[in-house]
Amino acid sequence: MDKKSKAKRIVVLICAAAIVFAVVLAFGKYTGKKRTISPDEIADFKVEYMSYGGMEGVDIDITLEPSPDGNAVLTYRETSYVGGENKDESYTVPYEALERVKALYAERGVPFWGELPLSEFIALDAPTRAVIFWADGERTELSSDLELPKEGAGIINEVRSILNEYRK
Repeated sequence: MDKKSKAKRIVVLICAAAIVFAVVLAFGKYTGKKRTISPDEIADFKVEYMSYGGMEGVDIDITLEPSPDGNAVLTYRETSYVGGENKDESYTVPYEALERVKALYAERGVPFWGELPLSEFIALDAPTRAVIFWADGERTELSSDLELPKEGAGIINEVRSILNEYRK
């Protein structure tokens, strides 16, 4: 076998190995194999829920983040762009609220979802609802305009429900 044939054979073997590796990664991601992390593995965490656009004429922003006193701070902002009253409220809530959202984030495997495609079904007159997670410096945004994986079904509403439970 000459040098040129050996080089071609090596290139083919490397390409085949790369393809097998990519298929194995994709198979693990798309076969429903649940990948999760422990909430304890996340040191720094905060979350933001947003609802904006649509025909209601109101943007809502709810942020939950740790406070230095060992509790958490929940900030609720409601902005009307059709002449209604704006709200800006802040609450000290138990740290448990943040732990509940962090557990949801970790147990659903959100850090492993990667970049999500846009949904084919976007209602142009409906508000966009989104959740932004910050975990150890990494930002992950989920939106009603994206095609969420099956383990993500309902996660935006679940986060909103948890945050609203702690709003006085």
